Amino acid sequence: MAFTLQPAVGESFVNRRAIVEEMVSTLSDKNLLMGFALVGNRRMGKSSIFQEVCRELTKKKDIIPVYFSSWSLIEKSVEEFCRSLAFLVLERYKQKLSLRYRIKDLVKVPVNKLFDFLRTIDVRIKILEEIEISLSTREGGEDLSLMLEQALSLPENLASETDTRCILFLDEFPSVIELASSNGRMIGEQIIRKIRTIQENYRQTVLCISGSIKKSMELAALSSASPFYRQFIVKNVEAFRKADLKELLETNLRTKLPEEVINTCYQLSGGIPFYIQFIGRCLLKLGRKKITSANTFEIFDELLREEGNLLFTQEFNSFSSRERKVLVTMAKNNLYKLNEIAKYLRQGLNVVGRYLEYLVKKGVITKENRGIYKFIDPVFEKWVKEILVVY
Repeated sequence: MAFTLQPAVGESFVNRRAIVEEMVSTLSDKNLLMGFALVGNRRMGKSSIFQEVCRELTKKKDIIPVYFSSWSLIEKSVEEFCRSLAFLVLERYKQKLSLRYRIKDLVKVPVNKLFDFLRTIDVRIKILEEIEISLSTREGGEDLSLMLEQALSLPENLASETDTRCILFLDEFPSVIELASSNGRMIGEQIIRKIRTIQENYRQTVLCISGSIKKSMELAALSSASPFYRQFIVKNVEAFRKADLKELLETNLRTKLPEEVINTCYQLSGGIPFYIQFIGRCLLKLGRKKITSANTFEIFDELLREEGNLLFTQEFNSFSSRERKVLVTMAKNNLYKLNEIAKYLRQGLNVVGRYLEYLVKKGVITKENRGIYKFIDPVFEKWVKEILVVY
């Protein structure tokens, strides 16, 4: 086993076993069509859960899991979404379809020759037409509604054709809202309604989604006004408990750790798996006899100074100037009450309150009580407080 900053699967996957077992059991039952919605803050391990469930489902006969992350999209366009999803689905079904080449290698083939090749495999014409529509989106000009319908119907029709069950995992689902048409028009909400319409007709495909920002997930799938209301088994993915952190560190380090080291790691990481993995990776370099609470603090300081800028700068700069000012005020002055923040900034309560609510919606802070806010990610807060240089 080893520490990893990528989604943890296989031997690297520790804890969360109960939710993985529940998901595998439910998704393997052909009498059930209910999928899962994972909700949790960033770096909590949602992608690891999805990918571990995919790994377990791959072992089962006639179940084809397909994992797709909206964050993998570069152009953030509907065409790219359809094209990427189609290629992933085809790649996963290539053995069932007797494909002789890797699907992603076929992208290099001219479109007309590609379709000639696809016609040589044992696929019904109806499915072939859907593949053709999905792949030809690279050339643009297709009707967006038809494009989405063909791409999103492809898993179901391939499952029907091959007598399999397709489990479609859409990671970071709320990012779909940010997709735009070729002319730059944002049509994300229409896409989500379209996905819901197509999902209603799934009989051999089950949809699972995840999202990092609770407010966005509510808008996309969980609120009573969303198209997917009550269509998923909702699971909240939260920070590790101290016992979970202890298991992860001691399993990977293959040694027992002093209780003070466990407490220090928990205090510094906030129980967030990504940071625990980073701290563990650095502790591994020290050797078993050198691990103390003091050098754990040193490792965390290294995380902030050497990795913090890479982890947080882009995220911080994505906020508006006023949002950044509010965050800096909170972190560097230990101010968490609306009236105190407003007084420091010499702004009205309504103005500051509005920006605080924007930050809540973006998943950066949370409202604990009336007029009291706190950072969701304690490591990000510490980076703003101690490392970020404000000019």
